[in-house]
Amino acid sequence: MSASSVNIVIFGAINFPVHQLVRYQLDGPWERHKAILTLAPNLVEAHITVDPNNQPWLHSNDVVEASNLRRIYVSDPRILDYVRSPALEGLALLVCTDDESSDNLRSISSFLDRSACPLQALCLRGFPDPWITIQVLKKFPSITRLVLLIKGPCAGEALEALRSGLTVSEHAMATVVAPQLRSIFFGWGLEDDISIDYQMYLKMLRSRWGAENSALEKVALLTEGSGPDSATLLDLHALRNEGLDLLVLQGPPALKEMVAWRYASSWMF
Repeated sequence: MSASSVNIVIFGAINFPVHQLVRYQLDGPWERHKAILTLAPNLVEAHITVDPNNQPWLHSNDVVEASNLRRIYVSDPRILDYVRSPALEGLALLVCTDDESSDNLRSISSFLDRSACPLQALCLRGFPDPWITIQVLKKFPSITRLVLLIKGPCAGEALEALRSGLTVSEHAMATVVAPQLRSIFFGWGLEDDISIDYQMYLKMLRSRWGAENSALEKVALLTEGSGPDSATLLDLHALRNEGLDLLVLQGPPALKEMVAWRYASSWMF
């Protein structure tokens, strides 16, 4: 069996040739993840979930070298304090706005500085802090794809604040925040009762699409539940007619796409 053929979702003990893994998904203790990352030199994608309240890695100084890793999802940003991934292109995180927000920024920034990787895609799942998100985008201009998977009934507030931060002012001398962004994807699930001001969302898209130094090329709006109203869809399609690459999905197709954004196996959800 070749290394390139081994993709696995792990439920129990590891009883297979770990060195052949190229992708894996596991909900388990950090020590098990650490072993896989250490023993799988061909690993290119990892979906790492841990219990944040029961992890000995909080008191460890060991850093795992994942030289060939291209994409990673972590359920706790602090995991990044113990990983170095110089080839990483996609980073997905479960985040929230609480007292740990500043620690999250430190973990993300130190990881990217330590890895010196060509990161292109940043996916934030949960309740992303708008200020931290903007700071990361400013500090790491290699990030050209921003994915926001909003989760929780109050998470719409974070989405609106971030949308506002990404909107280009109509002032003649206004600057574009994170002008390098080529793709901006928004999504939320059926259980998330989020109130979205679609007119303000459209304003953000139009402002970046029309800005001279904005790289925006592609946007996606995904919801497992009800989507935009007909008037909003007409306005979105007008932008598509102008050349913007637009994806709008609802229901199961939207959920499947959102799962893929965080490097998970779609049949698990």
